[in-house]
Amino acid sequence: MKPGTSQARIRTAPALARGVVMGIVLAITVSLGSEASAAVQTTARQLPAVAEMSSPSDNNYPVFAIIGAYAVLLGALLFGVTYWLMARTGRGLRESQTRLADSERRMRMHCERTPLGVIEWNADFTVTNWNPAAEHMFGYSRAEALGRSALDLIVPDAAKQNIAAAWRQLMSKGDVQHQVFENRTKAGQIRLCQWHSTALVDGDGSIIGVASLVDDLTGKKQAETISARMGRILEHSWNEIYTFDAGTLRYIDVSEGARHNLGYTLEELRQLTPLDIIPEFSAGQFEAILGPLRENTQTHISFETNHRRKDGNLYPVEVRLQLSREEEPAVFIAIGQDISERKRYIAELEHKALYDALTDLPNRILLQDRLQHALQAAHREASSLAVLTIDVVRLKEINDILGHNSGDIVLQEVASRLRRVLRESDTVARMGGDEFAIVLPMVAMEQVAAAARRIQTLFEQLIIVEDTPLEVEAAIGIALYPDHGDTPEQLLQHADIARHLAKREASGFVVYNPQDDLYSLRRLKLHGSLRQAITEKAVVLYYQPQLQLQSGNVEKVEALARWPHPSEGLISPADFIPIVEQSGLIQPFTLWVLEEAVQQIERWAQSDIHLGVSINLSTRNLLDIRLPKVIAQLLKSHQVDPALLTLEVTESAVMSRPEQALKILEQLHTMRLNLSIDDFGTGYSSLAYLKKLPVQELKIDQSFVMGLSRDDDDSMIVRSTIDLAHNLGLHAVAEGVETQEALDLLAILGCDAAQGFHIGRPMPAPELEQWLNAADWKRPGHP
Repeated sequence: MKPGTSQARIRTAPALARGVVMGIVLAITVSLGSEASAAVQTTARQLPAVAEMSSPSDNNYPVFAIIGAYAVLLGALLFGVTYWLMARTGRGLRESQTRLADSERRMRMHCERTPLGVIEWNADFTVTNWNPAAEHMFGYSRAEALGRSALDLIVPDAAKQNIAAAWRQLMSKGDVQHQVFENRTKAGQIRLCQWHSTALVDGDGSIIGVASLVDDLTGKKQAETISARMGRILEHSWNEIYTFDAGTLRYIDVSEGARHNLGYTLEELRQLTPLDIIPEFSAGQFEAILGPLRENTQTHISFETNHRRKDGNLYPVEVRLQLSREEEPAVFIAIGQDISERKRYIAELEHKALYDALTDLPNRILLQDRLQHALQAAHREASSLAVLTIDVVRLKEINDILGHNSGDIVLQEVASRLRRVLRESDTVARMGGDEFAIVLPMVAMEQVAAAARRIQTLFEQLIIVEDTPLEVEAAIGIALYPDHGDTPEQLLQHADIARHLAKREASGFVVYNPQDDLYSLRRLKLHGSLRQAITEKAVVLYYQPQLQLQSGNVEKVEALARWPHPSEGLISPADFIPIVEQSGLIQPFTLWVLEEAVQQIERWAQSDIHLGVSINLSTRNLLDIRLPKVIAQLLKSHQVDPALLTLEVTESAVMSRPEQALKILEQLHTMRLNLSIDDFGTGYSSLAYLKKLPVQELKIDQSFVMGLSRDDDDSMIVRSTIDLAHNLGLHAVAEGVETQEALDLLAILGCDAAQGFHIGRPMPAPELEQWLNAADWKRPGHP
């Protein structure tokens, strides 16, 4: 009999029985009707007038009654079977409808009932989830904890700096972290807790917070101390506590909790050693673990392993082991804890961090990791590898017309189809939005083309969403290792370039061809002549004015490099600055910009024009330990006030190496230079880290400012950023102001300064001076 068969029959029996009973009731009702009819006929025969009209067939009534009874019983049986079938069908529908709800309830139940604290917090350490175990552990109710900083809530002041650094590292790397440190309760008590934390990742791959599983080790630590001092195990302890002989390794005493978990009696366990219940260790491996305790180089050792029960089942445990020499002979004392619940929850958190929530496919982070391993294997085995990126064409149209819920159903169906068409060794991931990526190891070009055609065939099949047949298409870009790159970044980038071309091709898929990468080819040509242009100082600085909204003064300008190319004309920074940053030219280029800007400040001061100048720094500049000294020498040689020089850095530049960048910024701040965060809102910096930066200004990215007057979301972002800057004591500057309406709105929102084409375009220094005299804006120092 298959598992569940007996239970299914038990569930089936009541429905069938109810049907049969109802059928019998019906039969009795019909039978009673027949009896009444017979009584009427008997009465009729007694009446003379009626007797004469009686049918000769009345004597056959018992035969018809028997036949009728059988017919009624047969009808009752059929009625019961029909009722059972209807009940079974209804139950199946109800089970289907509640399956998803049951899964969600189980997850909530695990979180609410687990003895481990479940704490989730976002990028600035603000608590967003706090389960009952955390309430019991730390004394704060859920209402008291939500919205407060986890650092301020339960981390002692002495440990805040180290813990904050560790948590920021977790959010920057997106991995899993295990920590043991002291925590403070609401009552002021200090408890030793173990934190298992993992980063939470959004659909586009960005880290949005952290989820932690917290285990209170205080009781375990106390139990270890008591056990070592008393030299024996408390008989009725429900912890897994073991003592075993240091020489023979045979168990001496085992707590009741350990015996219960393992399923052995104490007498049976005294015939065993730890090697009998820890199958993963050989005798040599276990002795290597015990070695530091025997040699007295460590007082205790902790490790995770699996215990094997008497019935053969395994369960994970965390073991803390120490050697007690107070007994003769010496004994080892082990305290174990079943961590099955913790393992399950950590696995769920890791899955949440590495898989797309909508499609359950690997996300961008996991794809990068798998692609890196696949490239290493391909390099070792001298084999090929293909990367495909796929766009679901017309998904935006579906979202706009039918809603994002319909679009989500389409993405789930596409993910399901892609899984079916690929091999087990292949990886398919969702990169975010309507984009998927596939890694095909050990394939030739013919196999890649065949795979692309199979994928296109899948997309030719209609997708039914709420009875509406939808047709979607796939644009596929292909890059090959080693022909088109040997790193995950190169292969994905080149597959993306091919994918963009595939949207215009009838075939629907395109293999990357360097000759089609016109932008990269142009960059290659520009790179050859850029070094010479920097050396010969052929690059020039333009200056864009920045308006103070309250006073109407122009007190500062931003220095922007322009390259007058002999054949291409004036080249903007967007075209050549990336080349500078990715090559060895960034140091001499930055030095030239600094020197030119400081000299210009000096020339303006001599003409009674007191303008400050902002200069953009790159990521590599923030990692150059010589930068503060170079700037100090320039300011001193030209006798320029440091307060007139502002250095702008982007969020991504700071967060790429935050610790080293902070050191450089602190030195620059000590020199009285102004520091500004550029393009704020487009990066991924932690607000908790931002408030530690010695900056005086936030520049709101132009992508939000340009949509300020027509997009409610952009308006909300701008307003929030201005409020954030002011709350942190910073100056708020808006970039990309192109209309008077946007300028007026920024003034209403309390923005401090603005720059953009509506105020003034970037211009050479002589032209700027004329503009200052002719413009409606006030010159610095003039009413």
